[in-house]
Amino acid sequence: MAAKSAASAAATTPSRWSPWTGNAAPPIDTPALPDLETLLRKASPASLLRHARRDRVMRFLIALLGWPAIAYAIGTPVFDATGCSSYSVSCPDAVTPVLLALDLAILVALYALPPLAAVTAFATLGAIAVAVPVGFVLSVGSGPRAPETADLLRIAVVVAYLAALAGAAWWLVRHRVPGPAS
Repeated sequence: MAAKSAASAAATTPSRWSPWTGNAAPPIDTPALPDLETLLRKASPASLLRHARRDRVMRFLIALLGWPAIAYAIGTPVFDATGCSSYSVSCPDAVTPVLLALDLAILVALYALPPLAAVTAFATLGAIAVAVPVGFVLSVGSGPRAPETADLLRIAVVVAYLAALAGAAWWLVRHRVPGPAS
């Protein structure tokens, strides 16, 4: 009797939409995915700066998002100049700890300066937004010319990062975002 009532209760309760249930469409009250304008508004430098000023964890995450490009821009020339970017005996042992300390200092500076963290995080998001579709198009259309397409991808990502960095910095300078005390 208990099994029969459980089966009848399951048959009478409305089920949630699932692609596996065979329902024709999701219910009307199901929230849609955000549109592009909403995503861009949430990832804007002003929004990132507001989040960084409100919450310490978000400030750290935004600083962490903006940190890799700066660390890469500093570390790559140093490793190339010292011979550490390839397997070689000429790599001095003192280079790695110095660069790690420099990376930590960059991360601390980005945490301490939320506007700078917001600008660099926005530039990182801009570079990712360009790298994914450009990388896809180049990988599909390149054929056997992989080294040339890798250079094109690097150029596209660097230009996108610098453009997003300049645009975000210009926007934050022109439009003062009020701090938490305002």
